[in-house]
Amino acid sequence: MVPFRKKDRPSDAGSSSEADLARLEELARTDEAFGQGLDGYNILLGDPSEHGEWADCPPRIGRSFAADGTEHEFSLLDNGAVVLYTPLSDTPYVVVGADMREFFALLLESNGSGVGALGYDLDEGVEELTEPEDELEPDELLVIELLRAEFGVTPWTDHRARLAELQSLLPGTSA
Repeated sequence: MVPFRKKDRPSDAGSSSEADLARLEELARTDEAFGQGLDGYNILLGDPSEHGEWADCPPRIGRSFAADGTEHEFSLLDNGAVVLYTPLSDTPYVVVGADMREFFALLLESNGSGVGALGYDLDEGVEELTEPEDELEPDELLVIELLRAEFGVTPWTDHRARLAELQSLLPGTSA
């Protein structure tokens, strides 16, 4: 997969990410096995911000759409990028996809908690992402296969470089 770079991304990236998120939510609602698989894969759809702000932590940015079951949340920014929010980290915001499909491609290699590890130590998190997964459960395999089939995504190739590049998509940064 050759991910979009900021200058190459279509101007409607925000709307395409919204459409992809809506499709993911629809699949989770209409395909019970997929919905349960997402939960087992530590992608809990819904608005985690309903649980209130974390005490003494930076505020959420973007629109929260999922959590991993622990302290990590995933949000969609206005520019279509997906940000990992880890309120208890020194680096609470890490962009993990220029759009939803790039985020889905990252999920092919690790579940929500594995991606969440990037919020604490980017280098160690990348190492974990690139290590072979233990044997996956059938519901986890279903999630991976459906993401591939429905959204046409393939795994990332150079995690470290791509993650560094993606950080320019955070609000208040420049490309």
